[in-house]
Amino acid sequence: MKSISVVVKSMSSLEIAELTGKDHAKVLIDIRKMLDELGILTSDFSTVRKVRGKEYDVFNLPKRETIILVSGYSVAMRAAIVDRWQELEAKELLEDERKVSRQQARLEAPLMTKALQDARARLGKESPPHVFSNDYDMIYRIVLGLPAKKYKAEQGIDDKTNLRDVLSLEQIKAIEALQRLNQSMHELDYDFDTRKDKLHQVFMRNHAQAMIAEITRDNA
Repeated sequence: MKSISVVVKSMSSLEIAELTGKDHAKVLIDIRKMLDELGILTSDFSTVRKVRGKEYDVFNLPKRETIILVSGYSVAMRAAIVDRWQELEAKELLEDERKVSRQQARLEAPLMTKALQDARARLGKESPPHVFSNDYDMIYRIVLGLPAKKYKAEQGIDDKTNLRDVLSLEQIKAIEALQRLNQSMHELDYDFDTRKDKLHQVFMRNHAQAMIAEITRDNA
């Protein structure tokens, strides 16, 4: 997997005010003064936000300008801003990793399908559509506890939505890993029950704890 560059685009003056405990009007004054001293047009970062029918001036500052702004604030205020940037960057990194893993799993899915088809051909069997869905649902049952259709229904996910587009990073990683292993076992002509047992063992050993930790972290 290639390295991911994480860029969090901006932090609003409203969020800066909330994090530092300063009045938003005073934060706007600080921002305008800073931008003037930096020789930056206020229009580069300013916008208008409507809240409950009333319009407010808001600045969306990049990380550099945000750090410059709070450099004159108290240590506690600066710490709150730095902690928030780190939190935003960590979330952005997780989301980017999820997208990359999701795409990787999608690209590798046809390889597992082809391996299943070849394995059945070696036994002189045809490959009707249900044998492919059975294989994928075996993996979904191991990772999600339910086959794809039932999981969507339980989670309120539209039936037309690609399930992998809404799964978490650790869920996608587990599915991707089990797909690869299942493909290899097809190439070795393992039967369904043997593959199922092996996949479950690998999931419990390599992925179950990471998924539990992810759920705990997301609900903290």
